[in-house]
Amino acid sequence: MKDLNSLSKEELIKLVALQQEQLRVAEERAEKERIIAEKAQRTAEIKEQSHLKFAHGVIFMAQNLKEVNGNYLAQVEDFLSYADDDESRKAIRVLYDMIAHSLNTIAAASGQIAGFFAHGNEAMKSGETSEQAYENATRSLEELKKVRSFSNNIKGVARFSAAISKAAEALSSTTNLTVESQQKISSIVRAAAPTADQVKQTHRGRVNNISKLPEAAPVTASETSAICDKCGEPLSGWEVLIADLKTGVTQLEASFRQQNTYKLGFCQKCGRVEVFMEPEQDHPLFPDRLISTKTILSFNQAMCIGIPLERALRQFEKDAELGSNTGSYSLYDYQRFYLKPLFKAIEKALQNRAVLVCDETPFDCLQDQGRGKIPAAGIEPKAKINYVVAVTTADGAPQPATLYYYSPTRSAENIGKILSDYSFKTLVTDGYSGYKTIIKNRNLDKAETERIRHQSCLVHLRRELLKVVLPSDLYKQLLDKSEEYVTQELQKQLLANTDGMKLHTALKAINAVFRIEAEKNAGLLNPEQARKAQAELIKYLDQMMLEASKGLVTQKGTTWVKTRNVPAAKPCVYYLNAREDFATFLGSSEIPPCTNKVERAIRGVTILRKNSLHKHSANYMEAMCIALSIDATLRENGIDPFKWLQKYSQALFKHMTAKGLSQVWKETGQRKNKFSIRLPEKLEEADKKINKYLPEKLAEDFDMQPWLDSIFRA
Repeated sequence: MKDLNSLSKEELIKLVALQQEQLRVAEERAEKERIIAEKAQRTAEIKEQSHLKFAHGVIFMAQNLKEVNGNYLAQVEDFLSYADDDESRKAIRVLYDMIAHSLNTIAAASGQIAGFFAHGNEAMKSGETSEQAYENATRSLEELKKVRSFSNNIKGVARFSAAISKAAEALSSTTNLTVESQQKISSIVRAAAPTADQVKQTHRGRVNNISKLPEAAPVTASETSAICDKCGEPLSGWEVLIADLKTGVTQLEASFRQQNTYKLGFCQKCGRVEVFMEPEQDHPLFPDRLISTKTILSFNQAMCIGIPLERALRQFEKDAELGSNTGSYSLYDYQRFYLKPLFKAIEKALQNRAVLVCDETPFDCLQDQGRGKIPAAGIEPKAKINYVVAVTTADGAPQPATLYYYSPTRSAENIGKILSDYSFKTLVTDGYSGYKTIIKNRNLDKAETERIRHQSCLVHLRRELLKVVLPSDLYKQLLDKSEEYVTQELQKQLLANTDGMKLHTALKAINAVFRIEAEKNAGLLNPEQARKAQAELIKYLDQMMLEASKGLVTQKGTTWVKTRNVPAAKPCVYYLNAREDFATFLGSSEIPPCTNKVERAIRGVTILRKNSLHKHSANYMEAMCIALSIDATLRENGIDPFKWLQKYSQALFKHMTAKGLSQVWKETGQRKNKFSIRLPEKLEEADKKINKYLPEKLAEDFDMQPWLDSIFRA
């Protein structure tokens, strides 16, 4: 240390200045650190105060409402594993009941609360409780998919489930039933997993086949036979009688009119008329019509893929110089006269299937709702909501088919009429009680071995579970922490055996059932082995749902109901009311565990409903269902609907034309090249019985079997 006495005056001044500068820097550093510390403390306090203020505020408001029972404050939502403390758990529980009894008190915040509980931006309607807002917003997964956070929530559930499985593996299997079930389900999935060489290669992606599209061109019948197919006699007049029929103009053909011709041959011996056409030749819808079948077939196919036709038909009628509604009437005639006989043939083949999958979706019919143009005779309104019922074979079934029916209501009576001609042994449906009524009525006075079985859809049960565990965005705070911390927290939940862990374990069991089902359908797992593994999984599902149901539900007569108004109770009630039906699929590899097949089938109907909004009458509804049925069945069997229907329609046209011209020749003694098709709605009842030129009469002896064989490749 320097001796200050030995320093000069200038050196002393420099030393003092240096010390003052060092002190100033130290003070500034200390002040910055103090400011940073205070800022961090204020941030933490604000965050904590906001959290506690919300929780305490909710409880305080609830305690001052006479309608709220004080017992609600003691209820803790154990299944909400994202609630980190007792205050927030109480707040969540009380908030449900506070909203239910005092919506007006919190009107200013109702939008925020509705958004929180509905997982989106849905506004809460006046007089709607929070539970109703929650249920309305989560009525189905299709509605949930409209919420922007849905995909993130599903990913969060998957991550959370994987974290639960990992946490459960580190615990002893004797800890409790939930931990044991978690470990057993994981071991079943691992045992059934395919090896690396069994996994099939994925599709190579999008392929451009535009160069393979055929070019459209006018066609004229050329090669014909001069011999009658029936009796072998030479045909007369076949070389000169040519029918020149003008086809309609499509939007793509607006610049020209295509002329198509066919040739006729007359057998003098048996009075039979032969119609000769090229394989891909177009033809009129009926011999006395100008509009072409290919044009109508194009509109029919457009409707089947969900394209609204009103504007397209109006433009077509204008370009083709046709009368108003000619296009829609012709489409209706094509569907009921060409497609209905095929529909009936497919229906007859489907009626003997052992396993059927059934579901329904709304579709408005104006006349049956007392709206639209009502005929002079009047039509009594039948219901405010009308339905399309879909009946289909199971996934993987040979000769698959899907048929649609119009039903004015969703009642068990109306759906039962549709299914009355079907002799199925197992019906796979969702949880709608009407199907249970149908099966109950059909099983009356039947022996145990002859009774119809019911498989209730496991996917719908899975959806009910997802509605409870879906808010996985609220798990993000937990999942964003270290793996060690997450495992410890989840192990606490597992050790506490909370309702949340039970429901997640039940969800895991269902997911494992479908993973094994997919491996079975892909040929990677023996059907017997698959059903054995799935039987074990259903056992653990049953255990978890029974455990989760304790204290939440009670039985009244034959029905289970909620005893506590909490979200976790709803899937428990749903499960217990159909408990036995969830395991029916274990009895046969042909029975699917879900209604996914028919859900996919009605997806196209929902698209058409969104675009077309409604049909005018029950007749048009039935015609639409017929067209959708043919299209769906052809696609299921790997057939191009347009090309196949073009060949089928030509064959039926030739049959009806030959039969009609033969009758005209017989009745008048004159060989004509066309006749008038009579529509049944324009005839009196007495005339319908004797008239030979009704489309149904002309098509009734058409051989449908070769066409069925070509669909199902028998």
